Amino acid sequence: MNIALFYGSLTGNTMLISEQLATHLQSKGHEVTMEDQSMVDVNNLRSFDLVILGASTWGEGDANPTTESFLVTLNDPSTDITDVKYAIFGLGDRSYEHFCGVVDRLEQTLQTKKAFQAHPSLRLEGFPDESMQASIEKWIGEVLKKYSPQPETVV
Repeated sequence: MNIALFYGSLTGNTMLISEQLATHLQSKGHEVTMEDQSMVDVNNLRSFDLVILGASTWGEGDANPTTESFLVTLNDPSTDITDVKYAIFGLGDRSYEHFCGVVDRLEQTLQTKKAFQAHPSLRLEGFPDESMQASIEKWIGEVLKKYSPQPETVV
């Protein structure tokens, strides 16, 4: 599968998780294009079988600057991402009222633009460490399971 992995990261934590995801996906035989969201041409999203977006939330649900710019571009009336399959993961802090609020904003924007959510979003708390790895791999496994070719049934 041809997978895009686009992240918005201020401190590098979301980028680190994106790198871990890319390595995991490549080990399963998938072709992965990984880029910072500031480098993404949203008009090319349809060229991927699946688009994975990663973003960090700051304060009370605020997007990091890269994801904020990405959201502005997605919201442009000329942007057509109808039927683009996507999945989102986000980092946040539960001590704030709007835990992973940027994930909610991305979901809302993509749904408004008629993209297709491949799987419920993954919301992570804290800094990337080995304890997160199992959650991340379980989530991406569930996402991919929906799009794996099904064996043919012999009649």
